Amino acid sequence: MDADSPLLFALIGVGVYLTRVVPLMLALRRGEDDQGLDEVDEAPSAMDGWLGFVGPSVIAALLVAAVLPEPGQDLWLELARTGAALVPTVAVAVRFENLGLTVLIGIFAYGLASVVI
Repeated sequence: MDADSPLLFALIGVGVYLTRVVPLMLALRRGEDDQGLDEVDEAPSAMDGWLGFVGPSVIAALLVAAVLPEPGQDLWLELARTGAALVPTVAVAVRFENLGLTVLIGIFAYGLASVVI
């Protein structure tokens, strides 16, 4: 481990912390400012409609990046591994509705599928 590694880890930690706290503080401040106003129905802006697509778009991009194999790997083999891991992951997600457990089972199932397939 280099001498610069602790500094790098600290900077990354500060960056992650700020990306979480700053939006939260801005949202809380905006909520306080809105409480003093009378309740008036405002027409939704065009941006509000588009922002609803951000989450599914990010998930789709991550899914495509995770499923597509690296150059030199077999596409069908990678799809078989992903499909085999998907079944127990979805079953746990539906049964327990616990994101942490679902992620752990998904990682374990993919690892097991990588060894078996």
